[in-house]
Amino acid sequence: METKILLSPTLILISFVLKVNNLKNKKMKKTIYSLAIVILLYSCKKNVEFFDSWKKDPNFPVTLYADKITYTSDVKMYIGQNKITDKNTIDKFIGNDTNFEPLNNDDISTSDLTIHFHSKDSAICTILGIELSDYSVQKEANQFLFYSSLYATYEGGQIIRQFIKHTSELIQGPWSWSLYSYLYFTKEVRVGYGSYTNLEMCFLIYKISKNYDYSYSRARGIVLNEFNEEAINTLQLSDTLAVQEFRIRFVK
Repeated sequence: METKILLSPTLILISFVLKVNNLKNKKMKKTIYSLAIVILLYSCKKNVEFFDSWKKDPNFPVTLYADKITYTSDVKMYIGQNKITDKNTIDKFIGNDTNFEPLNNDDISTSDLTIHFHSKDSAICTILGIELSDYSVQKEANQFLFYSSLYATYEGGQIIRQFIKHTSELIQGPWSWSLYSYLYFTKEVRVGYGSYTNLEMCFLIYKISKNYDYSYSRARGIVLNEFNEEAINTLQLSDTLAVQEFRIRFVK
């Protein structure tokens, strides 16, 4: 197994200065020495900031375990911008979609879902013992926003984006001849509410059917986000949408 040794900026700087000392151009040496001092001061400042932040949060790392599931809404269905309440119509549209099958606390306890906070602003999620992407964490009051470290490809056909409340910016990528459009990249965003020791993560189940003049789009799944109800106003007459929200509580 390969072992990687990471040198501190200070050690790298010392090695760099020793090499610079052999230069004959005095003016160049003076300029490089000045730059080296600035880098050294900045490095010391960052080290102080790191240890100060560690002193303020002595309880990290901390691991939270899935404890309880709570459904916060029934299945909501819309055809166009009209809400549908007839159960038979809702059941027919959902069909055999297993995402809408109710979960209970036993399902949660055997899933081995965990959230591991490395620090107050970084975390990793696991399921069945498998570590998923690292996330940066932004906390405001009792709201936690988790941003994936990896970017996912976003295509215009991914219609779920407009129906979730929390999103990351889209970054334009290269042109795709197969799609005849530019590719875009974005980070996954997850949301939860609570504290570093008692946190409720939000889940949104969705199924969408959009019909166009000569084509259609279908999408279904589960995201760790909240439903953007304002997006109902964007539904066309032939669009059908079903959503349901639940939360899973994670405790230390």
